[in-house]
Amino acid sequence: MRSVSWRHSRAAITAAVLTTLPLLASGYSVALSAYDPSTCTGVLGGSSLKLLFDQSASISAPALLSVLVYNIADEERFVDPVSGRATLCPPGKYCAGQFIVQDSQPFKHPYLNLAVTFNDSHQASIWRNTFDFADTGLYCVATELNTPDEGHSLDFRINALFEAPYGKLPGADFPKLGVCSWIFVYAHFKQASAGCANGSSFE
Repeated sequence: MRSVSWRHSRAAITAAVLTTLPLLASGYSVALSAYDPSTCTGVLGGSSLKLLFDQSASISAPALLSVLVYNIADEERFVDPVSGRATLCPPGKYCAGQFIVQDSQPFKHPYLNLAVTFNDSHQASIWRNTFDFADTGLYCVATELNTPDEGHSLDFRINALFEAPYGKLPGADFPKLGVCSWIFVYAHFKQASAGCANGSSFE
């Protein structure tokens, strides 16, 4: 069984959050590779993640792609308590290529644990996958590309595109959404209060 190490320290998590906070509303891209296969970032609820191979990089085939997207609160579910590493399900098993879940406890947040086999480079070049983030929080993406039979690591480059729930809204304008929301709530509260004073009711 192949084990991989991408457990994230508190310092790395803090740096990820501070780096990406200004970008949450406008969307951005992170490059993943065999040398840097994982990333953690803060995301807004309603955001989406799109994964696709970098078209400028050659892709060896056949290949088995392993993708894991999870909330940092669930990281311990994939990390072996003894080795401190995550382990891929070995070739020949029904779960081949997926990351092994260490226990049967329910997950706190939705996650993606995906294994995809590509028989040729064309299949890999047109592959796309989308994951929707239901909640605001800190999420991590881990990727591995191996040979399907022996589990040998292969070189790859994947673009992880994080798209914000408000489309192309510039990051500098995002705080205005909160201000407008509070203005709306305050105006609605004043209207409701006036209605109660006049003996009216609102539905």
